[in-house]
Amino acid sequence: NFVAKGLQINPGARFIHASFSDQRALENSLLIKELVELPEYQEHLTRPFTIAHDSKAKDRWKTTVGGGMLAKAAGGPITGFRAGYMDKTTFTGALVIDDPLKPDDAFSPAKRDAVNRRATNTFRNRLAHEGVPIVVIMQRLHNDDFVGHLLRGGSGDYWHHLDLPVLIESADAEYPKEWTHGIPIPHNLPLGPLWEEKHSLEEIEVLKADTYTYNSQYRQRPVSIEGALFDMEAVREWVELPPMDHY
Repeated sequence: NFVAKGLQINPGARFIHASFSDQRALENSLLIKELVELPEYQEHLTRPFTIAHDSKAKDRWKTTVGGGMLAKAAGGPITGFRAGYMDKTTFTGALVIDDPLKPDDAFSPAKRDAVNRRATNTFRNRLAHEGVPIVVIMQRLHNDDFVGHLLRGGSGDYWHHLDLPVLIESADAEYPKEWTHGIPIPHNLPLGPLWEEKHSLEEIEVLKADTYTYNSQYRQRPVSIEGALFDMEAVREWVELPPMDHY
């Protein structure tokens, strides 16, 4: 919907969409293409456009007014196309990265590092100019996943960060100090389940049984797989020893 809205604002905008696999990126690209071709969508355009007839490649298509989209796997080659174009006075497109890492790959240091390095050696080079935004949409998978890498300054950029856990537990939760390059966006949401129709309080309690997955993918606060074995909130410091039956 973000890409479709961007094309409504500027039908000449150019987008790159990257995900963890070509198939996932292609599916999202086709959904966007089908959306912008709907008559209901066309009714809301101030500058009419359609998909160019010569856009036969499923992973790459253009609008009749110069805009378009390229969809590729985050770990694969992204060539021959740039997000946005050289007009710094208006919105010209964006690079959208949606789940660049599969959950199963989060435990592989080599695969995490391969995706993280692309933040500077590939993704940045695909922008027409430095003002073209990069939007990362991702559930947390590991402390050193792509989002963790960015928030700790891995790309050198500062990132506006909208953090949405499955359960809003505190209106003034402290932002992790290690996220030195994150700029938190206040969500101003009420306490309780983020989306109760999908995950009620009772269902969230069930999710907590898998501590690692809950803290990473649902709470957005990854812990090490070793740390997930213990409930560290229950560990306290004793100033005086409590009564003991055995020594």
